[in-house]
Amino acid sequence: MKELTFTSYSANPKIKPKNLVVLIHGYGSNAKDLISIAPDLADSLEDAIFVSPNAPFRFEGGLPNAYQWYSLLDRSIEPMLEGYANAKPILHKFIEDRIYEYSLSFADVTLIGFSQGGMMTLHYGSESEQKLKGIISFSGYILDDGTFGSKVKSKPNTLVCHGDLDMVVPFESYQYALKKMQQLKLPIAGYVAKGLGHGIDYGCINAAKSFLENINS
Repeated sequence: MKELTFTSYSANPKIKPKNLVVLIHGYGSNAKDLISIAPDLADSLEDAIFVSPNAPFRFEGGLPNAYQWYSLLDRSIEPMLEGYANAKPILHKFIEDRIYEYSLSFADVTLIGFSQGGMMTLHYGSESEQKLKGIISFSGYILDDGTFGSKVKSKPNTLVCHGDLDMVVPFESYQYALKKMQQLKLPIAGYVAKGLGHGIDYGCINAAKSFLENINS
C-alpha cells in the first residue's frame, strides 16, 4: 500500500508525546499547508506530536508539489465517494503507522482537516471502528448518498468551522454537516467565522484551541 510522505511538529520534541494530531490538507495542496497552524494549536496541547501527510495522489490540476485525496473533475457524489473509499485505507495505514511509531492508541488521535481534508476527517473519524479522541473540520463537507448515517461506527467529539462567505465549499455544507451530525447524536459543536471565505482565520484557530483544551481536560 502507498506510503505517505509527511512533515511533523512538536513543541517539546524531547518528551514522549501523549497525543497524536493528524493534519489533513485540502485539494491541490500539500503537507506544509496545515502544519503551519501546529505551533498555535500546540499552545493548547503541548504534549502532542503533529503530523501532516501529503495526500496519496498527484494534483490533477498540474501544479508542482500539489496533491489530492481524490479527483474533483466529476463532482457528483458517487465518484467522489468512490475516490474517498480508495484514499481511506491509505490514510488509515498512515495513522496506524504513526500510532505504532509513538506508542499511542486511536483514543489519543485527533484529526484536523481543511476543505477536502475536512471531508476526509468527518467521514473517516465517524466511520472508524476505533473511537478517536476528536475531529475538527475547517471548511469541510459531508458527502451523503443516503448511507452516511448507517456507516457511523463511533462518535468522537467533533468541531466544524466554516466561513460564512465561503464560495468554494458553500456555507450550506457547514449547515448540513452540523444538522446531520446532530441528528445522529454525535457530540458536535460549530463555529461560524463571520466575513471569512475559504480559509482559516484566528477565530477558527481559537475555536480549535478551546476544543482541544476541552477534550483533553
